[in-house]
Amino acid sequence: MVELMRVADRYEWGYQAAFRFDPSDALAAADVPVLLLNAEFDRLAPKDALALDLARDARLVVLPGLPGQPHLRAPGDFAAALLAFTLEAQS
Repeated sequence: MVELMRVADRYEWGYQAAFRFDPSDALAAADVPVLLLNAEFDRLAPKDALALDLARDARLVVLPGLPGQPHLRAPGDFAAALLAFTLEAQS
């Protein structure tokens, strides 16, 4: 909380930078499996189809009923999806 208060006047800078970033080239160049792990009602969920088209070997996992931040709202399901993807990628 102290850190949040320390940068409160610049808090949105990170979000602005993230939304300016276009990951298209990185996704298209990835030669490893890619996991798209999203919340059903995340504001960026409509971009999942485009990301799937760009990446050569992508999988989409959608955690149902969540408005966003699946790692915070459903950490067990989030971790399980990461583990399953990691184990699948290793085999």
